[in-house]
Amino acid sequence: VGVCLLSIAASIQLVPLTVPKDGYTIGPAVSNYTIDVFYDHLCIDSKNSYPGLMSYWNNNSDWLQINFHIFPLPYHTYSFEVSIAGRYIQKYYPQRFLNFMAYMFNHQKEFLDTAMQWTWSTVQTHVAQYAAQATGVSYSEIFDALEDPEINMDVRKSWKYATSKLNTGTPRFFFNGVWAHEATSYTRMENWQEFFQQFK
Repeated sequence: VGVCLLSIAASIQLVPLTVPKDGYTIGPAVSNYTIDVFYDHLCIDSKNSYPGLMSYWNNNSDWLQINFHIFPLPYHTYSFEVSIAGRYIQKYYPQRFLNFMAYMFNHQKEFLDTAMQWTWSTVQTHVAQYAAQATGVSYSEIFDALEDPEINMDVRKSWKYATSKLNTGTPRFFFNGVWAHEATSYTRMENWQEFFQQFK
């Protein structure tokens, strides 16, 4: 029994404590209505849910807080590399992060359809090019960031944070800390209008 317990303990990786907290936040700093959303830049379902959520937030940004967490899934090829570029933008050009996220959603097909045939240098070139086009940050700066060990570690910490919430896929929504399972299929602003009706 003791050996089994030691084996289990050794296999557990604690979630790193981070400052600032994980995620990219829009809306009021303090709110009674908070959505934590976990997205993957190369997830089709994340892409489909984004416009409706943002449309609803744009009409209710005075009271609704949204925290975006990026959770690169291992079966979306090169999603981790895209997330590194996104984390760099989030960290050093936060006002441009939503531009990056929307752009990558709109161009994820190129990665999903053809990236398996790319070399690693081609992958990094495309990620840097798309990130530069989305944000106006120079290609060379983003390309260098893809090899930044600190940014790489930040993405790993976010991934561990997402798994600590028992996330296994994207999109995933938590309302005031509680999993809102019905929201996984939301794609329209009207879905969110109906969701919040229950609190009025």
